[in-house]
Amino acid sequence: NIKEFISLGVREKRNVYDIFSSPTQSIVRGLFKNARFLGIRTIFTALKHFFLMYRYCPKEGTMFLIHKDLKSNQNMIKTDKGIYFIDFGSSILTKRYFLADIVELATNHIANTVDFDLLRLLIQELGPDQFHIQYLRSQIYLLLLRRTLHFGPKDRGNTEIMKNVKEFHNNLDILVSRFEVTI
Repeated sequence: NIKEFISLGVREKRNVYDIFSSPTQSIVRGLFKNARFLGIRTIFTALKHFFLMYRYCPKEGTMFLIHKDLKSNQNMIKTDKGIYFIDFGSSILTKRYFLADIVELATNHIANTVDFDLLRLLIQELGPDQFHIQYLRSQIYLLLLRRTLHFGPKDRGNTEIMKNVKEFHNNLDILVSRFEVTI
């Protein structure tokens, strides 16, 4: 269902809202807002992944539609005919972040774990030969980082949650560097 959904953006044109509400904007805002907590290492690693993602992004301008608000327990309705997505208020067209929704669904935010098999499955369905592995890794890194950048006051006050997030950040680059997809 995610493959069908993101394919709705092919041959569509982005508007200004899509550009200003892209995951890149969210990540950059989060890096500035949380600079002291993240530390210089995480910030430079994020900048490295921005560079690599833009460097290895496919040159043809394929657009993808992303929902940007899918969670495993909301905004989806399962029926006998399949899964239906609802609440498209956050949806945008993007050239680079086609994995946004699947990364969200593959991530257990409480345990700070990622089901990389789910990511591989979608990439296999789309045709892995059209994507450079570093582009995929950097996109995954940035999207996983994005999910941990926007904390509410309740989370910020919980030292255990923040300790787990810090540990997740410290291991994220190594975790993502091991990601592979077979062609």
